[in-house]
Amino acid sequence: MRLLFYISLFVLGFRPQVGHSQTTNYPLKAYEFYQKKDFVTAKIWIDSALQFNQIKTDKVWFIRGLIYRELESTTENNTRLVALVSLSKAKNLSTDAALLKQINIVTQNTVMKTYNESIDLLKMGELNKSEARYLKYKEQYLMYNNPTYNFDQLDIMYFNSLGSAWQANNELASFTEQEKQLNIAVEKFQKTLHIDPENYDANYNIGVAYYNLGTDIIIHLDPLSPLDRIEELQITALRLYKNGLPFLMKAYELDPENPQVIEGLRNIHHAMQDEEKEKFFKLLYEQVTGKKLEND
Repeated sequence: MRLLFYISLFVLGFRPQVGHSQTTNYPLKAYEFYQKKDFVTAKIWIDSALQFNQIKTDKVWFIRGLIYRELESTTENNTRLVALVSLSKAKNLSTDAALLKQINIVTQNTVMKTYNESIDLLKMGELNKSEARYLKYKEQYLMYNNPTYNFDQLDIMYFNSLGSAWQANNELASFTEQEKQLNIAVEKFQKTLHIDPENYDANYNIGVAYYNLGTDIIIHLDPLSPLDRIEELQITALRLYKNGLPFLMKAYELDPENPQVIEGLRNIHHAMQDEEKEKFFKLLYEQVTGKKLEND
């Protein structure tokens, strides 16, 4: 449920401003309709206030920001930018600590709408749109909230989630589309690794993504295919294994007892015909899990 900001008219200091209309106090009329939750009519009055040069104070700019913020739920047009610009003007003009606190709260909540949209789109599988909204959120936050804010930790969380979503798409895609989807997932995880090369989730997920696709190629290999086609697919699988190897190795360094990582490393070295490392990871797997790992 939306909450309206009810502000004392005395505190707001509404007074008729000199403009083209000497008799009508447009900001006051706008505020009256804002209180009635008639935001469309409030917009008409506050726009008239702008037209007749009656928006001069921090308080009136604040009211304009509040009205346009509420209009998002009643019109098809995106009025968020107008709201943020109005709130920014109010903030720049104000020396009232109490009003500044209110402006900052409303501004932050308005910007957070963009972030929440990006998360909703991510959950709905609209991944490109989600990323676009996330980048817009960062842009708005830096412009209207805090120009020096460090997004590293939030970026890590977001791009790991986005990469995982692309990875899930890859598993559902047609076989011919899987590597294309894989490359997009890897690109998103790499954004995390650019910030934190030691991030376990990103290293693990990239390594597993390459490994799984390589394994799928081997599993679905048709022995009745022409020899040159079989050789081509084996080369592709080996390339994918090699691409995933450094990331699985990093995951192993960060967590040397994850049996899935150990098994993957054993199988990759088997495919690469590195018997020494294959044996090492085979024995390690059996030591960690207490289970035998059969030779291929």
